[in-house]
Amino acid sequence: MDRAYEISGDVAQRYVDELVARGQVPKDVNTVEDVAVYLLDLVFNFSYRHAPTEQFDMEDHWAQIDEDRKKSRRGSVRGMREDLEGDDDADSRDKQRKAQRQIKQKAKETAIDKAEI
Repeated sequence: MDRAYEISGDVAQRYVDELVARGQVPKDVNTVEDVAVYLLDLVFNFSYRHAPTEQFDMEDHWAQIDEDRKKSRRGSVRGMREDLEGDDDADSRDKQRKAQRQIKQKAKETAIDKAEI
């Protein structure tokens, strides 16, 4: 949208017409200004992060483990002490290191696959 408008208002309007024709924006949004407002509202709190899907799965898994630990520790003095110290058990650290190695390996394989293409 920005690039189209940098060229000219007419090019931007043709781009808007194409977006409407392809169903990318609602039909009631038909001017450059309307599309700008619509897109800004749509992506206001949007952030993009690139990572292998396996990494997102592992992060979800780790978050669930962390949440489960917090639930099991609530009310226990030992649990509160561990939370303050931030001391994870060795098994969990080993699992995290293994997961990180798997991510790096997958990333290397993906890079090699893309390079071969």
